[in-house]
Amino acid sequence: MQFTLYKRKAAHATSFIFLVSLLTGCANTLPTRSKAQDILTTTKSIKDTSTAAAQQSNPVPLPEVISSELQDKKTESLPIQQTSRQVFTNNLTTQPYWGEPRVEKQFQRYSKQSQFSKVLKPRWELYYGYVLSSVQERGLPSELAVVPVVESMLNPYAFSPGSAAGLWQFLPATARENGLTVNRWYDGRRDPILSTEAALNYLEKLHKRFDDWLIALAAYNAGPARIQRAMNRQASTSYWDLKLPRETTDYVARIIAMSKYLADSEKFKLHWPSPEAPAFVEVVAQAQINLSFIALQMQISTDDIYRYNPGLNRGATPPTGPHRLLVKPALSEQLADVFKNYSTGINWHQYPVKNGDSLSEIAATYVIDLITLKTANKLTNDFIRAGDIILVPGAHTNSGKNDSLSNPFLYFKSQKTSKHIYTVVAGDSFWSIAQKFKVNMHKLITFNRLSAKKALQVGQRIVI
Repeated sequence: MQFTLYKRKAAHATSFIFLVSLLTGCANTLPTRSKAQDILTTTKSIKDTSTAAAQQSNPVPLPEVISSELQDKKTESLPIQQTSRQVFTNNLTTQPYWGEPRVEKQFQRYSKQSQFSKVLKPRWELYYGYVLSSVQERGLPSELAVVPVVESMLNPYAFSPGSAAGLWQFLPATARENGLTVNRWYDGRRDPILSTEAALNYLEKLHKRFDDWLIALAAYNAGPARIQRAMNRQASTSYWDLKLPRETTDYVARIIAMSKYLADSEKFKLHWPSPEAPAFVEVVAQAQINLSFIALQMQISTDDIYRYNPGLNRGATPPTGPHRLLVKPALSEQLADVFKNYSTGINWHQYPVKNGDSLSEIAATYVIDLITLKTANKLTNDFIRAGDIILVPGAHTNSGKNDSLSNPFLYFKSQKTSKHIYTVVAGDSFWSIAQKFKVNMHKLITFNRLSAKKALQVGQRIVI
């Protein structure tokens, strides 16, 4: 068992030399992650929060864009006594463009959103300290710390119709290409540590390629190949000369406008997290972790565990790791003690479904609750086919008792309130289904993790 506490030093360094060029739009492309395992032995810190788990929300709406040129800027040494807001503001690079019409339009839009700070507050307190410290630690422009605010409102559970997910809104394919694991057990796109490291790695890689932060952010949004084609067509290396998709140019304006908004103490009044006030620490175990058992031993709810570990899909860590949990600093020693006496991990049996099998019979055979079996396999009904693989959870505690019956899975909590499972028939569309059940079409698409661009298939099941 390994337990480490990491406190950010960037904000208290004697001096920083910050890379500065102007930042440009970032989007649903995915970051690079070359050494994910390095993070598993390092504890990252964020400001603590007692607020409820982040709600699912969509990224801030897209507006319009400005036109000008990015110039490098050098920042002076930062005194130790500076606040996080001062450090953020002093290392912004986009002030020359704050007065541009499209940036101003976005700034006014954010300023008029009366619920903006209220919605952002719990996520801001939990995640932003880590994001900002990561950017500062690398000597990067502060605007990069704005990207996840614009992308997902700092919601690790944000999921777009295009299948982008997490704080930084990574697509599955790009995530894998850049070292983030996405499987049935774990989604690295939602991991606040690994996704942030991967995003910044990827942005630095793009900056190295294009030598311009605005173009790097545009490439993060639209893809480097599209940006390269635009540069070749215009025979220009200036972002403002490029003819890019409206979504990408709008994104740049939102990054700049949000930077201005966060720096405005009159507009944005949320407390800025301190790098010296860790919000979570990482505790590493040597075996697969059964979340329900850990919650029982620590007398906390599994919701508390998932709140700090949004990358987990199931009631346990992935069989092949990483076997670590993020928790409040106040709980770190207690969790470390629990891990010392927890070494057996979890046994998962893979049962191949045969002709004539039923889910209830499989549950009875393995002496497991039917609901638990369905939850473990992401099933909303009892329908199974011959050839399917059914995972049978069987977590054994040190007492030797089977702990599978108390193994909850956060992913399915929302399904407990589902009113209906609808099977798609010929002629159905998202709009017609939404109208039939009097629900919001966008929420219907988002809740089912579908894409509005992909046609529904006859026989497809939709959760209403």
